[in-house]
Amino acid sequence: MRTVVVVALVVVGAVAVLAGSPASGAPDRASVDVYLRGKVIQRVPGKNVALVDISWDYKCFGDKLGAATYEWTLKVQRRQPKPVTTMTLGTGMTKRGSMRTQLGPGSYLPTADPFLCETERGAGNDQPEVGAPFTVPDFCAWSVTASRGTVQLEQGAAVKLAKAGATVRPGDSIVTSRGGSASLDSNGKDGTAIVGASSSVGVDAKQCAAKGAWKLRVTRGVASIAVPRAADSKRSYQTGTANATASGGRSARWKVQFTPGKPTTRVTVTAGSVVVAGSRGPAVTVKAGSSTVVLGVAAPSKPFG
Repeated sequence: MRTVVVVALVVVGAVAVLAGSPASGAPDRASVDVYLRGKVIQRVPGKNVALVDISWDYKCFGDKLGAATYEWTLKVQRRQPKPVTTMTLGTGMTKRGSMRTQLGPGSYLPTADPFLCETERGAGNDQPEVGAPFTVPDFCAWSVTASRGTVQLEQGAAVKLAKAGATVRPGDSIVTSRGGSASLDSNGKDGTAIVGASSSVGVDAKQCAAKGAWKLRVTRGVASIAVPRAADSKRSYQTGTANATASGGRSARWKVQFTPGKPTTRVTVTAGSVVVAGSRGPAVTVKAGSSTVVLGVAAPSKPFG
């Protein structure tokens, strides 16, 4: 019976070749080759998850001791957001290949654990392989592309200045001062918004993940909304205030002005058509060049231009 010699370090001449990676963290790229990688392919339509290819190309002792056989269990560990979770994708014996899976937003680390390779010379390695970290974007979040004046990002009880590049996640709000403004793009590439002065606009915490299309909540002030032509034609994108909801499809553009206290919502459509519903009564369809007003809990007024 052949004996497999399991080693962690092989010295070839004056060069040290590390055979495995520490199981407790990401590999040190200065000394460890990365044999596992994750690549985000695309968003799964209607869901806040992505198709991800996990690929591997193992090299037992750097392929310096001849051909090798492999046995491994492929896993992905989600490190953020907490809690840390681990998903097993499958087992195999191939030197190279890939598996496709679906993953939600977060930071991930691919691993092969347990892992075993054996060279034709009888040397082997049983240290887990740790791949390169990768990130699956939150398709339901938005990004600040530009800001003017004082613009704040409210994340629960936390408040900080929102500059270009800031992420507005579901449940967060953008608040502008008098004279301030902010431009936002959806990470799902299916919407843009311009938040006017003295306004507060939040990303609905549940709508996108549940229905595959975003909803912005205008709690004060004005927001101009656009749905690009490339957006999903089967989805309805929404803005909501305390007393009205406006819904538009791809290529639609509209402006929402909300005055709390009264409350009054005015919806003005500049492209396409938008369905506006009040707290009571039937909804109305507002076409480009027209407006409607919702007062209190009433139904929308007849569209006017």
